Amino acid sequence: MALEGVPPCCCQESEQQLADKSHRPRAVATWHQLGNFWRTKGDPRRAIECFRKALSVAPHHPEVLLSLAKVLFRLQYLDDAIFLTRRSLEVVPPEKGAWQQYFTLGEIFKAYGHYQEAEVHFRHTLDLQPGYEPALKLLKELEEMPLSPWQSYTYFIIGSLASEAISARNGADGGQFQVVVVLLFLNNLERPAPNGCSRAQRPQKSLWSGRRHKKPAPT
Repeated sequence: MALEGVPPCCCQESEQQLADKSHRPRAVATWHQLGNFWRTKGDPRRAIECFRKALSVAPHHPEVLLSLAKVLFRLQYLDDAIFLTRRSLEVVPPEKGAWQQYFTLGEIFKAYGHYQEAEVHFRHTLDLQPGYEPALKLLKELEEMPLSPWQSYTYFIIGSLASEAISARNGADGGQFQVVVVLLFLNNLERPAPNGCSRAQRPQKSLWSGRRHKKPAPT
């Protein structure tokens, strides 16, 4: 049954009906629909509870695993979202295709700042679902992003080492060069990211551990 626009009281009645064993064969689908209903209504707590009840009946249901992953992703529980999406990817039937799982992983890795992994997953999405506009848009954003500090320093080091070889610099100059590169690299890692904290201090949350990872104390 479609739950869009259904009054919450009706959803509560459905939840009560699910407690009856006679409704158990339809439990997974109904809990999943209820979870999506609460998710669209902006109630992630009830959505998560419904998805968990569905998974208690069918622990390897790919759609429910993916729906729960999406809710946790919106709540910034990125590690848990990755775990559940990968689990969904493992159990999804081949005939259904896994483009939604790949797209969700791409979104999560992009939010995590793992842009190369995100790009790979968006390309997998387009392989399975050609022309999917959200994937095309996000892939274009990644391609237009400036080089990351890691990439910039890699190219800088390669170019400088090549220049050293050509110029036949002595060992002392080479040592000074390496020290400068390391200092520049460490300095960049401590620069604030767009969200106001350095890359090393970015907090992560986890439902499975039951606690939020703390930021490392400043040195």
